Amino acid sequence: MADAPIDLDGAFLEAWGVDFSGNVLLLGGKGQGPFTDNPSFARWLDPRGAPLTDWFAVGDVYYQNDWFVPVPGGLALMVAGECCGDFSLVFPSGEASAKPAPRWLFDRSPLRLHPIHDGNALVALPTAHNGEPVLGPCGPQIEVLAADGTTCGCVPGTAQFGVGRDGSAITSGSVSGAPYSRCIQASSAERPRSPETAH
Repeated sequence: MADAPIDLDGAFLEAWGVDFSGNVLLLGGKGQGPFTDNPSFARWLDPRGAPLTDWFAVGDVYYQNDWFVPVPGGLALMVAGECCGDFSLVFPSGEASAKPAPRWLFDRSPLRLHPIHDGNALVALPTAHNGEPVLGPCGPQIEVLAADGTTCGCVPGTAQFGVGRDGSAITSGSVSGAPYSRCIQASSAERPRSPETAH
């Protein structure tokens, strides 16, 4: 694979990420650098490095080891904080726009999120900070989330967990609450499809 030159338009690179379609998002800043707010701009590239959007403004972003996390429909920006960081913005795949992270995502900032079902759903796992457990709505259990943040079920935390080659969540435990496969399918059917990378 050949290298593709990246035009940062005079900005320094604050973060970058790859969505489920292989599109790349660049986040650049033009302020004073780390440990302060910087006027920031973003741009989507296709998997070959060709621009999908022009540079677009996203407002001031606090720069300190920021990174992107794949979420259904795009990428979420995690801004490092005192504990675990916070999800601040969500970038829809291939669109020249950013919006504040929805409440359900912001509230799960301290947890470990893993995509399942080809990026149409997530699982949220408990974490620890300074030796103390950090729990989510499912307590010590693993939470299964639909694309819109609906809690589809909880898996016992002691169960063996993994993600299969087809994107399915695999566990030796049982799921409480509504059957999560139907919950995920219903949510995914309502979510608009991401723009195609080939035009």
